Amino acid sequence: MNIIWDKDRPCSVSEIHETLYPENKRAYTTIMTIMGNLYKKGVLERKKEGNAYLYFPVKKREELAVGFINKITKGFFKNNIAEFFSCFLKSKDPLSEHEIEELKKKVEHYEEELKDKF
Repeated sequence: MNIIWDKDRPCSVSEIHETLYPENKRAYTTIMTIMGNLYKKGVLERKKEGNAYLYFPVKKREELAVGFINKITKGFFKNNIAEFFSCFLKSKDPLSEHEIEELKKKVEHYEEELKDKF
């Protein structure tokens, strides 16, 4: 998924395979199966071009991540986002001062957005 998001355009199985395994360490069919499964699950869309399909994401990286986070928060933390966030912070190497400041800015920005809504 990261390759497709980073390229920001539809990609073929062959292109993904070449990017991931320039020395052919994995079978082309493995990548084809994974992309086919992602298509069946609705994560990727595809269009036929010549003999190949070009795949592109249905959602942006952040949109998909939000969906996963919502599922984790609901399933593991009974919708307690503060508990999820606390666990998330513990699961990572210690944050740098810069990362902490960035998180504070994002929380402040979120608070401002909430004020504007009400």
